[in-house]
Amino acid sequence: MSASGSGYDLSAGTYSREGRVYQIEYAAKAVENAGTALGARCKDGVVLAVERLVVSPLLELDSNRQVRPLDRHLGVATTGLVPDARQLTRRARVEAHDYRKVYGSPAPVHVVAQRLAGITHNYTLHSYMRPWGAAALVAGVDADGPALWLVETTGDAHGYYATAVGKGARPAKSELERLSFDDMTCEQLVTELTRVLYLAHDDAKDQEKPFTVELGWCCAASNNKFVAVPAAVRTAAIEAAEAVLKARDEGSDSDDDDLDAD
Repeated sequence: MSASGSGYDLSAGTYSREGRVYQIEYAAKAVENAGTALGARCKDGVVLAVERLVVSPLLELDSNRQVRPLDRHLGVATTGLVPDARQLTRRARVEAHDYRKVYGSPAPVHVVAQRLAGITHNYTLHSYMRPWGAAALVAGVDADGPALWLVETTGDAHGYYATAVGKGARPAKSELERLSFDDMTCEQLVTELTRVLYLAHDDAKDQEKPFTVELGWCCAASNNKFVAVPAAVRTAAIEAAEAVLKARDEGSDSDDDDLDAD
């Protein structure tokens, strides 16, 4: 930490002279250093995707999943510190179930996201707490149609047509901005988000590290229930993404050879 933060980063309840809260910035840095999470809405539903680094060849890939259902119509994708992300998921699930219990109807996506944002923000206000080192994409299909919200470490929450968070967020957002989501089905969107994840991973510093892609959707194909994307669809999307990456690399090698010849 630079000298400018000395003494001001001991508590989440202390502002620096510049109006910064360093512990919140540290939490945001934990998310920036984690795997990329993507979400997008399309004409018939919503899709979530997470790049999950495989830290050991002995890892059981189905353990500590980062794309999980919260209710029948609602799911979440998390990135950041894994224990924090797990607790965020648990709190979001409690909020969704409490809403259904009290009102007798499924919780709107924005209500769960805003309640989770309120809980997250509360952890930035007190010196005896620390901010959550995780961010969450909350998505589903409610009475208003497909919806996607991002809950950040600050406790801020916004609705999006598509967004990305994590290490590869910047290149991923650049790719997402080129897509026309209103014309896509969820199956097409799965292919596009997987391609974007592969490109973002390839541009990152840890491109040599193995990773797996977690995918979840809520759409007509799943009877508007939030579930994991079927294995056949996921496999086809991964194969298409690998083909795009291979073609790009071969094109780069060809360009390099042309330059050497000149």
